[in-house]
Amino acid sequence: MNDKKEKRPRLARYIAIGMLLGLSLGAGMKNIPAGMGIGLALGMMFYQLSSKPDKEKDDKSGKNDSAE
Repeated sequence: MNDKKEKRPRLARYIAIGMLLGLSLGAGMKNIPAGMGIGLALGMMFYQLSSKPDKEKDDKSGKNDSAE
């Protein structure tokens, strides 16, 4: 349960940064809603990419050693 509490602020941080970048991109394109959508997608993508190495480290600790 503590893991969920630790991950939520990280997810919110990535989404907020993505929204800000998307807002500036949307202002440059003169289409703010599309920029915000792109920013949300980028924020979620960065969150997914950053959380995967943690799972792989846990998997390598003992389960994958027997398969080699």
